[in-house]
Amino acid sequence: MKCLKVMTPHADPDRLNSAADRQKPIVVTSIEHDSGLYCVDILEFPSHRFGFREFRRDPEDPHGWRPTGLAHDCTLKSAALALLKAKGVIGWLS
Repeated sequence: MKCLKVMTPHADPDRLNSAADRQKPIVVTSIEHDSGLYCVDILEFPSHRFGFREFRRDPEDPHGWRPTGLAHDCTLKSAALALLKAKGVIGWLS
């Protein structure tokens, strides 16, 4: 598996800035890796903008999905654009 680059809060000029965007997003789509150990959620924020977050789970951990730290809370105009951006960053998703 390729190493994934963790995006820092200021890595993208489309980064969320408003208080409304920092509210809890809605999961539009969740894509799980064939191994069942990773997934990516495509998110819609209250501002009707989109982003994504990657999660992992360990079979021995009963707590379920945990964020990998790879997230892009951005102001993309559609879920399709968020998925395209995720595919460009997350190796297993392409």
